Amino acid sequence: MDLDWSSPAMRADVIDMIRWWRQRGVDGFRLDVINLISKAPGLPDGAPAIGAATGFTGLEHYFHGPRLHEHLRQLRAEGFDDPDCVAIGETPAIGLEMSKLMVGDDRGELDMVFNFDQLENDGKTRWDEYRYDLRQLKAYYTRWQAELGDGFWMSLFFDNHDNPRMVSKVDPRPEHRVAVAKLLAMIQFTLRGTPFLYQGQEIGAVNQRFAGLADLRDVESLNLAAELAAEGTGPVDVFTRILAGTRDHARVPMAWDASHAGGFTTGEPWLPGDGSHASVNVAAQTGDPASVLEWHRRLIALRRASRTLVYGTTVTERSPRGVWRYRRADEQGEWLVVLNLTDRTQRARRPLPPWEFVMGSGPLSARALAPYEAQLWRRRR
Repeated sequence: MDLDWSSPAMRADVIDMIRWWRQRGVDGFRLDVINLISKAPGLPDGAPAIGAATGFTGLEHYFHGPRLHEHLRQLRAEGFDDPDCVAIGETPAIGLEMSKLMVGDDRGELDMVFNFDQLENDGKTRWDEYRYDLRQLKAYYTRWQAELGDGFWMSLFFDNHDNPRMVSKVDPRPEHRVAVAKLLAMIQFTLRGTPFLYQGQEIGAVNQRFAGLADLRDVESLNLAAELAAEGTGPVDVFTRILAGTRDHARVPMAWDASHAGGFTTGEPWLPGDGSHASVNVAAQTGDPASVLEWHRRLIALRRASRTLVYGTTVTERSPRGVWRYRRADEQGEWLVVLNLTDRTQRARRPLPPWEFVMGSGPLSARALAPYEAQLWRRRR
């Protein structure tokens, strides 16, 4: 079932719905797969080869349809016509140049887009069981930060309701959970753009240890499992693949404390989870300066207090492949971020004065970075 966006009456109804919500105080909107709303006239058949490669026959006729920008401009002009109203498009796989066409200040369309390219390594999907290489994330954000200059704005996110937990994708070993969670947060809150936190990310939530398909509720996962079984895939291999990519990892109730259902409800939750909420929860981390939660709170406070961390330019420095160093700078000051993107100790010299150490996730060393260590330095002007 789809909406006919070529119909003026349908578009008017959507705009009325937007304004209905705005009148009730809603000023932020996420537009689901919004780049798919414009279809080629006549609904021509798709190329079989493209359909086989992507799993979506006809995608070439609606992925970036002929009236997409016209429809987005109408939504902005008639629905999101308030400078305090934010419109964010979910636009998977559209890439950098197409993103610019949707979020440029002079385009009159969207404020930001959610592009999911950063969530998987090249050639991988979320259904693949693999260890995410953060060095590719370095290359991705280095390019986007360099090419999205003034007049464009990007979203910064990792976890969301459609993907497993990023911490587990990078390194599922429990001993690295805190370090990886802090490193990802450092990236989100020190790059140019708007950070988005998804429930549980601020406490370093990880993938669930589901025991079998009966523990899952995600219809996408259950449908894929049925398809794989029908193709002759064995039950162990089916569950291994589903466990790698199920959305239910991020859909368990938020863990507020160690009580039943994490304090989310006194009843029975729709998705119980594996009991990890007993040790990873908000109450246990509140007030603990070494916790992932307090790390997030400190980063948020620093960002709110610094115009440079919000609007400054991003300059990536030369560094070994496993290390990422970048600066945020403007006329008010300068910040330096130093990251170890690997699970091995990396050689790295400590910045010299006038750089001042602000915060870090590991033992501060003169010549090395601990696995997944994240450091933040400041130089005043």
